[in-house]
Amino acid sequence: MTQSAPLVIGGRYHELLYILIATLISAPHSKAVSVVDFEGRFDLLRLIATPPVIQEGEAAFTTALRRADLDHVHILRLAAGDAEYVANAIAHMEEYMLYAPHCSRDREWWGAVVIGGGLNPAGGTPGGGHVAVIADRRGWLRIDRAEIPQFLDVAVEDAMADRDNRQRAVQETGWVGSSQWGSLVFGRIQKRR
Repeated sequence: MTQSAPLVIGGRYHELLYILIATLISAPHSKAVSVVDFEGRFDLLRLIATPPVIQEGEAAFTTALRRADLDHVHILRLAAGDAEYVANAIAHMEEYMLYAPHCSRDREWWGAVVIGGGLNPAGGTPGGGHVAVIADRRGWLRIDRAEIPQFLDVAVEDAMADRDNRQRAVQETGWVGSSQWGSLVFGRIQKRR
């Protein structure tokens, strides 16, 4: 874990969190990740449906996540509280990851993902330097659904008959992370052959 500033994301941030965590906990990275969830919406089982992204040179592809990799995501779910409560929760998770006996002791701890909690990234990171991602209502990287192709001038019957193709088009469109410095598109990576 570096001592750099955390990634602060807003919008529909769960989509990026699932891809990020699935990629980190799977081979070849094989990291341990902690999640401090003040919203109670992080779903560990969604990681199974989220293929990790592997980069090889210019090409990116997805692989399957192993069930055993899920053991290395440590989740602490708490109700939201004041700034001191949030800082204590993050410090508790950091202490657990560094010193407690758990199944991820043989893996490098990548850092903590904090969901909700109302952290102010401009005011510093409470709980130490191991907060890597802050996901809340506002962030300098906003996640939204990429523009979906339009299906205009179609009768209801034709739209219902073409429902699978429309759903596939939505899923293949992916997501856009945008900030004042630029944007990135994710979620459209092709499966490796």
